[in-house]
Amino acid sequence: MMRKLFLLLCFTGLQPFVSAQENQLRFDKEYYECENKYVLLPKMEKDTTYMLGVVYLDVMAGFSFNVEGRVDVDKSSKFTLINTLPQSRIIHRIDGDFPKMAIVPDAKVAQMGLPKEPDWLNIYREGENEVEGQVKRGYHFNHIGGSLQAIPILIKAYAKDPHARALNLNLPMLTTQQSSL
Repeated sequence: MMRKLFLLLCFTGLQPFVSAQENQLRFDKEYYECENKYVLLPKMEKDTTYMLGVVYLDVMAGFSFNVEGRVDVDKSSKFTLINTLPQSRIIHRIDGDFPKMAIVPDAKVAQMGLPKEPDWLNIYREGENEVEGQVKRGYHFNHIGGSLQAIPILIKAYAKDPHARALNLNLPMLTTQQSSL
């Protein structure tokens, strides 16, 4: 009986700590790990809210960040969309010095009343499953150091057309074992 009471007290005593850990935002993702996702940027020194945006790949311009608005995250981890930018789009072309970001979980996207994916994103995703589009995407990932993200994309292109234009420049020679992936 005492053992059960002790365990119950330990569990209830640790629960706020565990919940607080789960609710913390983790700004540990590079921009190329966040393609086509809602993300939050870390607060600047005087900010009270986070900048919300979507990272996407424009195959002509490279990785880009579309500002979607500002988000308040309270102590209970409730996400509240403060403002959006419906009349205009602010796009930032991402360079190598972009801060690490936190991916917004799908449940929090829904909590803010946002669509799973913004309507405008379809334009940039057009052709991404075709060989030419896959080679271009692979190039952009390789170019910025995201080779781990590039390899699966380029292997799909290789499986469809091993002689596709510029594929050999973006994907090193595959061994027999690798080509079976």
